[in-house]
Amino acid sequence: MKPTHHRAQLHKHISAFALILMSPSILISSQDNTPQMPSNTALIQSSATLPDGPTEYRLPEQLPTGITIAECYLKGKKSPATCEDGIAVTPHFIAVIDGATSKSDFSLDGKKSGRLAMEIICRSINTLAPDATMPQALEHITSSIADFYTAHGLNEEIAAAPNKRFVANGVIYSVARRELWQIGDCQLRYADTISSNEKEIDHIMSTARAMMNETALAAGMSPEELAATDPGRQFIMQFLQRQALLQNNPDPRLQHSFPVFDGTPINPSKVKVFKVPANTEIVLSSDGYPDLRPTLAESESTLRHILTVDPMCMHEGLSTKGITPGNLSFDDRAYIRFTHH
Repeated sequence: MKPTHHRAQLHKHISAFALILMSPSILISSQDNTPQMPSNTALIQSSATLPDGPTEYRLPEQLPTGITIAECYLKGKKSPATCEDGIAVTPHFIAVIDGATSKSDFSLDGKKSGRLAMEIICRSINTLAPDATMPQALEHITSSIADFYTAHGLNEEIAAAPNKRFVANGVIYSVARRELWQIGDCQLRYADTISSNEKEIDHIMSTARAMMNETALAAGMSPEELAATDPGRQFIMQFLQRQALLQNNPDPRLQHSFPVFDGTPINPSKVKVFKVPANTEIVLSSDGYPDLRPTLAESESTLRHILTVDPMCMHEGLSTKGITPGNLSFDDRAYIRFTHH
C-alpha cells in the first residue's frame, strides 16, 4: 500500500470521524494519577464502536515492565480464523507481524502460508532472549520457520517452489534496548518519525495493476465485474509469485532484493533500526492501514475514506489488491499504540 501521509485531501475527512471513535488512551488512577493498563474488557469495549466491530486480539496476563499500552486492534479482512496479521506482546517485546498473502494454493491443516508464518513468528518472539540484539532476533525467528519446514517435511517442496515459503513482514520493539526493528513493510511512528518502508517493486506492481484495471474499464467492464475478477491482480500475479526469488537474496547484482521472514537468512544491514527515547509514544501497524496516524480512530478514519472512494485501491489507496466483495477491507489490519516510560 502506498503511504499517503502527505496527501492533504485526506485530512479533512479525519476529524469528524475520529471524534466519534476516539476513546481514552489510558486509564488514570483517581488516587495517584499513575497510568494504569487498560483491561482486555476496556480495550474490547472501546474498539466495539469501530465500524468493523471489536478487536480480535487479547492482551496476555504478563506485560512488559514500564510499558503503558494505550490501545490495540486486530481485525481480519474476512474472518479471525483466516487473519494473517498478528500482535505479539511479551514481557520483553512488542511486535506487529503481517503474514504475506499466499501466492500459491499451499495450505497445511487448513491454514495458508501467511497465517502459518505469522503464528510461527509470534511464538518465536515469546522465546527470544530478553536482551537479544537485532541480528540475534533475526536468526532466532528465521530458524523457527526453517525448523518448521524440516519438522513437516516441506524442505524439498519449498526449494522447488519458492513461492510456497511462509512469508511475513514485521516490526518489533525491544524493551531492553529501546529499539524498533523494521523488517519489510509493517509500519511505525514515534515523535516526528514515520516509516512505512514500502518496497519499490510493490509500487511498480500496484501501478501495473491499476493500469490494467483501467484498460478493463475502458473496454467496457463494469465496476462490479472488475471488483469480482480484478484482472489487474491476475496480470501481476506471475511476478508476485516469482518475487520470492528476490527475498533475502544476497546476489549483489539484484537491486530489488528485499528482507522478509521466510526461513532463509536475512541480511541485518537491510533491516531498519530506530532508537526510541524514553517516555515516547510509539505506534506500530501492518500495512492494512494505508495512512498510519497517531491514534487508532484517525487511522481507521483514513482507511474508511479510502474504502469509500477507492475500494479497488487503484488511485488514492494504490495497492497490489483491492477489496474483495464480502470482505471488510482490502487487507487484514493490526495496530498497537504504547509508551515506554
